Amino acid sequence: MQTMIVPTTPGRSFKPSAALNTARYTPLKTALYKGSEQFLRLGLVLCLCLFMSACSMSFISDYDQASMDEMQLVNKKIDRLFISMTYADPKDRGYEQFKAAYLDIDVELNALRTMQAVRPMNELTVKQVDILLNLWKQERAGHQKSKGMSNFIIKLHRSQYNRLLMAMIKGESAKPKDSKSKSK
Repeated sequence: MQTMIVPTTPGRSFKPSAALNTARYTPLKTALYKGSEQFLRLGLVLCLCLFMSACSMSFISDYDQASMDEMQLVNKKIDRLFISMTYADPKDRGYEQFKAAYLDIDVELNALRTMQAVRPMNELTVKQVDILLNLWKQERAGHQKSKGMSNFIIKLHRSQYNRLLMAMIKGESAKPKDSKSKSK
């Protein structure tokens, strides 16, 4: 057997054959050890797959028909407000003429926010309703400051709110149906 000398510190040398007990690490034992390690990993992966298929984990809330109805109602009321503005003369589109409609929509949006906040695992929908509420407050404040709205602005805002609410409605309809209602 050949001895390889590797310089470590001055005056000392390293002999790998002396440092390693080659009798314990034969190629057959090494192959068996690697095979058992791979077998162990495969078993662990299979157990994990079985566990994951047995447990259905949900990180979002279940579908809620009342929330869907409320979102559709809010969409309908906002749409009605903007359509009614287009029917009015441009000089009669001031905030005061539509104050009651703004109040009604404010109440519905706050009710929708409360309804979504009490549902478990519903943070995304709560964020969407918060965005909608903030936009609506800006909309109301902007209309109060201006003397009216042009047809272009009405069409633009109507489209914006329709897109936002449709995204929320589609998100709610994509949620899994409650397992309790499936068994009925």
